[in-house]
Amino acid sequence: MSIIKNGKLTVNQLKKLIYSNLGKRRKEVITMPLVGQDCGYFYTEDNIISITTDPITATDTNIGKLSVIINLNDIATSFAEPFAITVTLLCPENTTEEKIYQIMKDISDECIKNDVQIVGGHTEVTTAVNQILVCVTALGKLDKKRYEETEPIKSGDNIYMSKEISLEGSMIIACEKKEELKEVLTDEEFEIAKLFLEKLSVVKESKLLKNKKISLMHDVTEGGILGALYEMCSYAQKGCMIDYDKIKINSITKKISKFYNIDPLRLISSGCMLIITNEEISEKIDDISFTKIGKITDDNKLLMKKDDGFIEIEEPDSDEIYKVI
Repeated sequence: MSIIKNGKLTVNQLKKLIYSNLGKRRKEVITMPLVGQDCGYFYTEDNIISITTDPITATDTNIGKLSVIINLNDIATSFAEPFAITVTLLCPENTTEEKIYQIMKDISDECIKNDVQIVGGHTEVTTAVNQILVCVTALGKLDKKRYEETEPIKSGDNIYMSKEISLEGSMIIACEKKEELKEVLTDEEFEIAKLFLEKLSVVKESKLLKNKKISLMHDVTEGGILGALYEMCSYAQKGCMIDYDKIKINSITKKISKFYNIDPLRLISSGCMLIITNEEISEKIDDISFTKIGKITDDNKLLMKKDDGFIEIEEPDSDEIYKVI
């Protein structure tokens, strides 16, 4: 019997345990689940509907707001317009009415902000969990023409990232480990880290890039940017060449990573979007930064140039946050 580590399943575990058990194939369903593909897609009469689901498990810090953000981020990678979510809330014994109300209010406020309706869900108190678990399923509407005219991924395509990596992980760790981190972070840096929460949505990136020829977008979650690159290249069946020096890392993230001896390139990073395109993207559009960090290659090797050598990007393991939280 193999015990699975905390966090997302590995690519091989997904293929072996999950993708081999997907029920009956239906003609209305366009795609099968794939590593690096953030949404499933199915036809309606006039549009394509994209659908995704994701739980919050690593923390209960801002759990309501985060649960909406991470799922709308997945919808955003498909250029779909989010319109509805369902919410499942599993709570441990002794959960108060006030706690459930606050989580649902945070969820509702984030939905109002994004013009999204809550259409269903399930809430219960159960001995099956020892902390609150929120799982959101989100739906978005996607223009058929946009989906069908997506550019294929080719060798030489540019790989961009938006904003900075590890904002989510840094925010969570700063909130949950404040006493320990007082050794390395100032009061001002704690306040800045808390405000990372407002940078975790990538819905704006999707809107800003809607007129670009984008082959693939992938939001960077568990496994960090290296995990996301591995997943993206697995989906594309291509390789990549990444320049380490181009990857943007916040100074607060660097301090937290050094203190806990964790790799920021493998730390949960909602708020950062990876983009593959054969076009050039401006370094800044409105207040969002975009940085070219590498290119797609044909040799199926995933390499990152660092200092005078090259590092092979390996399959993502358990996220670095689980070494701390």
